[in-house]
Amino acid sequence: MGRSVLLSKIRTEIRRQGMSYHIEQTYIGWITRFIYYHKLKHPKNMGEEEVVEFLNYLVTVREVPDSIQSQARQAIEFLYRYIIREPLPSLKGVIQGEPLYICRWGGRNRKQQVSAS
Repeated sequence: MGRSVLLSKIRTEIRRQGMSYHIEQTYIGWITRFIYYHKLKHPKNMGEEEVVEFLNYLVTVREVPDSIQSQARQAIEFLYRYIIREPLPSLKGVIQGEPLYICRWGGRNRKQQVSAS
């Protein structure tokens, strides 16, 4: 199976900027999910509307916390700023996710579960 030219460009730019391998893997993962969510449509043929739709999907359907949504947003903004060379506008309409709370017992729980203690 051949490697994607787009993903190769992303890897090259991340390495050129001196970012860590972990960031590279995270960005590649989020950009891949974004593209698959839109049925393999090329990012050049998408814009703010599709990005907002994906970020809102993460919060409303997947119920990811705001920190995870922020990672996805940063990866997609990187794609558009440095690879597509068309920075995204303000991304109005993005629903903010709930913060992730860490329970004093060490488990990951939502706000309502922590406030009971």
